Amino acid sequence: MLIIKLMVSRIKVILRSKEFYFYVVGFPLVFLLLFTFFQPISSVQTRTLTIGVVVDDNQVTDKDLGQAYSWSDAFVAQLESKDPLTNLTYFKVKEYANISQMEKDIANLRISGGIHVPSDFSLQVTNYIKAQSYFVIVARLSAYLQDNPSEGARIGPIIEELSRNASAINATIHLEYYGDAAFSSTHEGYTRAWQVLPQFLKISLVQQLPIIWEHLQQVLSLTDVSLDFSSGATLDEQSRTFEISLVQAGTRGALQNIQKEYFARLVPGQIIQSVLMLSTGVVVFVGEEKRTGILRRLKLTRMTTAEYLVGNFLAWGIVALIQTVFFVVVASVLGTVPLEMRPLELFSVVIAVFLGGLMAASIAYVVGAYINYRAAIPILSIVLITGSLMTFEYFFSVQDVLFELFGKSFTILDLAPWRSPFLVIKKGLMLPNLFTWQDLVADLLLSLLWALVLLGIAVSIFQRRIFRYQEEE
Repeated sequence: MLIIKLMVSRIKVILRSKEFYFYVVGFPLVFLLLFTFFQPISSVQTRTLTIGVVVDDNQVTDKDLGQAYSWSDAFVAQLESKDPLTNLTYFKVKEYANISQMEKDIANLRISGGIHVPSDFSLQVTNYIKAQSYFVIVARLSAYLQDNPSEGARIGPIIEELSRNASAINATIHLEYYGDAAFSSTHEGYTRAWQVLPQFLKISLVQQLPIIWEHLQQVLSLTDVSLDFSSGATLDEQSRTFEISLVQAGTRGALQNIQKEYFARLVPGQIIQSVLMLSTGVVVFVGEEKRTGILRRLKLTRMTTAEYLVGNFLAWGIVALIQTVFFVVVASVLGTVPLEMRPLELFSVVIAVFLGGLMAASIAYVVGAYINYRAAIPILSIVLITGSLMTFEYFFSVQDVLFELFGKSFTILDLAPWRSPFLVIKKGLMLPNLFTWQDLVADLLLSLLWALVLLGIAVSIFQRRIFRYQEEE
C-alpha cells in the first residue's frame, strides 16, 4: 500500500537525519538532565488562599475535668482568621468528606492545598494544652513560692508533681498539609499553616488555663493560693512538639517524596518538548521537497494528495512514539517514572503522544508554507522551547481559572495546544495514585480537537500554498 510505503520511507529518513538527533533528541535530553538536578524556585503570593480541609476528628473527654472537647471546629475557624501583621485572611476553607477528592481538586487547581485533621486531633490538643497549662502553673507557683518562702513544705512537692505530670503527657500534635510541590502557593500555604497552628494553640491555652487551675485548686487544696494569669501564657519551648508534614497530593508521601510532582512535570514536559521539536525536521523535509520538485512529480504517480499527506503525518506520529519510549527509558533509569501497568491509562498516553506528533507536523507545514526552512528552524526552536517551558510550568505556575468546561478547569496555559497531551502524560504515566483513565478523558478529547484543528489548517495551507504552487511551476 502506497501510504504504508511512504510512511516507512519517511521514518527511515528521519532516523538517519542528523537534525533529528540534534534538535529533536539532544535539546530536550539536555533539559531533562539539567532540570533533574535543580529545584524549582517558588515565589510568595499575597492573597487569601483557598484550601480544603478533611476533618476526621473525634470528640474526647478529659477524665480529670469531666469535660468533652472537640477542637477541630475552633481550628478550622482559626484557619479563616486574619494575620495580625498584614490583616490578610490566611485561608478560605472548603470542607471535604475524604482526602482523595481533596487531592483531585488540588490537582485540578480548584484549591491551593488542603489540611487533614486526624481522628485523634482533639485528644492531641487536649493533652498539649494540659501539659502547657501545667508548665505555666508551675512557673506561677514558683514565683508565688519566692514571695512566700514559708509555703515551701506545701508548695514544693506540688511543683515537682506537676512538673512530672507535664513531662509524662504525650503532647505531640501532628497535621498533614497536602499540596503541589511545584506551586509557590503550596509553600506559602504550608508556611501559613505553621503560623495558624501555634496561634490556635495559644488562644486555646489562654481559654483553658483558668479552668485547669480551678480544678487543681480543688484537687490539691490550693484554694487559698491566688495566681495571676493576666499576663497570658506562652508556649513552653521544651514541650513545643507540634509539627505539620507537607504531603505531595496524589503520592501519599511526605517530605522525602516532595519532588515527585516536580518530576511529574519534568518528564512529560520534556517528552512533549521533544515531540514539538519534530517540527524542525518536518520543515526541512517540506523545504527540500519544494526545492527538489518532488511534489511536481507527485501527479505522475498513482499516489493521491490525501495518501501523500496521510503517509507523512502517520510517520511523524510514529516517530513521536519512538521518541517517547526513549525518554521514558532514560527517565526510568534516573528513577523518576513510576512504572505501573495500567492498560487504559497507558493507551491514553500513547494516543496523546501520537496526537502531539500530528500537532508538531501540522505546525511545521504551516510555517514551511510561508518561511524558508533555513529561517524557520531557529524561529521554531525559539518559539517552541520558550512556549513549552512556560506551558509546562518549569519556572512559574498559573492557578487563576478562566473557566470550567466538562469538569476541567482552564487556565491561560490550557490555551496552548500542546498543554493537553502534556496533562494526559502527567496524569496517566506519572501520577498513578491520583488519576484513573476517566480523569484523562477531557484532556485526551481536547488533544484530539487541537490535533484535528491544526491538521485541517495544515492540509488546507499545503494544498493552497505548496502543492498548487508546485503544480503551477
